Amino acid sequence: MTGYGVISHTDMDGVAGAGLYALALSQWPSLIYFTEPYKLHELLEEESKSLREVERLVFIDLGINPSGFTKLVEQLAWLTSRNIVVEWFDHHLWEEEWARALSRVGVKLYLDTSTCATGVVYRYFARGRIGYEIENELVPGVCAGDLWTFDHWRGGWYLRLIKRRDSDSWRLKVMREIFKGRAWSNSFTRRIEEIVDAELKALSDVGGVVVRDVDGVRIVSAFESDSVENSFLAAYLLSRFNGDIAVVASTDGKISLRSRRIDVRRIALKLGGGGHMYASGARIQIPYSTRLLSLFNKKAVLNYVTGQVVSALK
Repeated sequence: MTGYGVISHTDMDGVAGAGLYALALSQWPSLIYFTEPYKLHELLEEESKSLREVERLVFIDLGINPSGFTKLVEQLAWLTSRNIVVEWFDHHLWEEEWARALSRVGVKLYLDTSTCATGVVYRYFARGRIGYEIENELVPGVCAGDLWTFDHWRGGWYLRLIKRRDSDSWRLKVMREIFKGRAWSNSFTRRIEEIVDAELKALSDVGGVVVRDVDGVRIVSAFESDSVENSFLAAYLLSRFNGDIAVVASTDGKISLRSRRIDVRRIALKLGGGGHMYASGARIQIPYSTRLLSLFNKKAVLNYVTGQVVSALK
């Protein structure tokens, strides 16, 4: 196998960045994977035989997860030792030692926290290689949604277009449209109409909320919803319950942290995750006893992860 491979985040920013890279290169990737930062080292381990066949491997919109970092560096060093060009486009906050470690093993880093990952790909690779529609609609629109600035009229639409539970086949469809030079399509519009209708119904019936007040900081937690993107649910929790930190959790311990004034990345790092100052995530190991208790008390897991966030906040 020749050509190149892409490994991107599962959200719209990651998918759009991957599509933009392919468009600018005028070449569809030989390998495409969508993953979460905490699963990255596992993916590289599982797919090592396929990955060693490409000439170039491109990472897009994947921040560093401290828990798997040592293994990740070893895997990247193995790839570059085989003369595979490794490029990494990201907009998350990186510790200096992370950047130095990857640079030492030959990874070409393009890190810029002033824009979204799609914006990083545009600035450092795609500028001058793409058409007006992608440059003036897709790039600022995706960034407006991902960064929550909403300074482009389609920001909210792009943010909703790909949800965490969507299939990779839908991600590939969106990526393919971008590869064709299209910033939007009729299928995207129909998708957004369905999503907004489902959101309105779900937000009218949010229950099982946990509220903790700690040293003047109000933490509001709820389980994730199949119908509402985590960021939108978090915004609802912060406003509806006058919260300072919103925790959106899955039953297996994956959490999304959002705030308007508190550095939640610091909390996420203590919990083995990472992200941005006001939007971060982590994965918490749920004890067997808590999982067992959750069979009788639906809030058991939510109470546990909220307690872990409280401990990390102190």
